[in-house]
Amino acid sequence: MENQDKTNEIAYKKAQKRVKEIKTYYYMVLGFLIVGYLIVRKNYNGNIFDISRNYAVWMVITWAIFLIGYGIYLF
Repeated sequence: MENQDKTNEIAYKKAQKRVKEIKTYYYMVLGFLIVGYLIVRKNYNGNIFDISRNYAVWMVITWAIFLIGYGIYLF
């Protein structure tokens, strides 16, 4: 019986850690949406196809790739 309690406790801690990681991921996505929108809006020069010289757009794209990769790892 004692062994089962320890197993349940370990499973609970593992589930608690997983929920915390998922919650953190969703906060990161929310932050990305808000900050990414503000960065692109501030640095948008009117031509959506001219992103070769706009470092802010590339920064947001790189951030999005990171979030997608972390989401694939997490889920």
